[in-house]
Amino acid sequence: MKKFKAAPVIPLILALALNVSPGLAAPAPDFLAEAVCLAEASTGEILYEKNADARRGPDALVKIMTLLLAAEAVESGEVSRSETVDDTGSAFYGMTFADLLRCAYIGGDDGACNAIAGRVSGGTEAFVAAMNARAEELGCSGTRFANAHGAPDAAQYTTARDMSAIVRAAAGNALFTEIASARSYDVPAAGESAARRLSNANYMIIPSRERYYYKYAVFGGISATYENGCGCAAFAEREEFSAVAVVLGARAILLEDQSTEMQNLTEARRLFEWGFSNYSRRDVISSRELVARAEVAFGSGADYVNLRPDRNVTLLLPTELGEDDISRETRVYSEEAGEPVRAPVEAGEELGEIIVSRGGRELARAKLVADSAVPLLRAKFIRKLAADALRSRWAKIIGSAAAALFLAYAAIVVRYNIIRARRVKRINDVKRRIAEERRRGGDE
Repeated sequence: MKKFKAAPVIPLILALALNVSPGLAAPAPDFLAEAVCLAEASTGEILYEKNADARRGPDALVKIMTLLLAAEAVESGEVSRSETVDDTGSAFYGMTFADLLRCAYIGGDDGACNAIAGRVSGGTEAFVAAMNARAEELGCSGTRFANAHGAPDAAQYTTARDMSAIVRAAAGNALFTEIASARSYDVPAAGESAARRLSNANYMIIPSRERYYYKYAVFGGISATYENGCGCAAFAEREEFSAVAVVLGARAILLEDQSTEMQNLTEARRLFEWGFSNYSRRDVISSRELVARAEVAFGSGADYVNLRPDRNVTLLLPTELGEDDISRETRVYSEEAGEPVRAPVEAGEELGEIIVSRGGRELARAKLVADSAVPLLRAKFIRKLAADALRSRWAKIIGSAAAALFLAYAAIVVRYNIIRARRVKRINDVKRRIAEERRRGGDE
């Protein structure tokens, strides 16, 4: 087992993330909200949290799950985005399903949410059950939905951590992203409804809203009620990595100029800015590095084989973390077993592992594989087998048995020869006696 410090970085391709503990990144500011969560989008690893598991009313953030289920129904083919609403008594009669989704999410229309529930699940009760089932699939242990639109309900709650998981799932759905990222949308006239323009209330994606606009924000949802305060759940994407910010229980405050500041949006932007400023991807393992070697027995032309990681690993780490703060440990299985690897060895064969850690905490690991093949030298192998066979307990037992069999065989042969000799002697005696009797008869 060998320990050594991280080598200089090398271009790599695999993205992982680190759930850091306090002190690894620059201290976060005191975010002005009851509950806050910042997560790396691809893995969900938490970069910052404050009361992330505290249950709070989601209010209009419920519409994120409503749109996600509807978009997944389109994706699975259960519903067509181009089909029209055929409920003649509905305000959305004649509208396409995709436009119904826009009315629900961009327009914030509670009736549209109920119409979606009816089309996807046959009714709001079944749809809410599907919402809760999907939340459970996403690992949301602190979430329960009671309606499809987010009207305050004591039986409805979520957490910043759970909402982060829901937003991450939504970010992976193309139709969801298409609808939620639109700054506005012109809904055409349909049925008895006139044409109208919908404007997205998520000002983080509206450039003209300078106080809240964040150029890397892709989409988000917001909420605001007297009971639960203001909330925001947003997704942002930069070249370095993507992140999800959730703010619950923020306030709307009146400024000196008599304008209102929505701190759910300002704090979400601050959360993104802090995360992207304090974290970066670090190349920690390259599949091209030769990091250890294993002794090989019976190899043709080689007594050892070099080992390399089977994949590249990149970690999302605090920017201030130095290379000396990261350690790597190699484990070669044959060394730990106390005997060499036996040829033949195939290129790419797993022979160990490498572990990356920081302060005793494992961050990532990869397999160590043979960098090249080592063929078997058959003559050496056969000599070894013969020598081992002669020294083995069974060889001694077999040898003793063979000796015993030989002695028994020799005894049988000797006994046989004695009996045969006696028989020959008796026959010869009989022959002589008969010959003698003939001779005597002739003389008479």
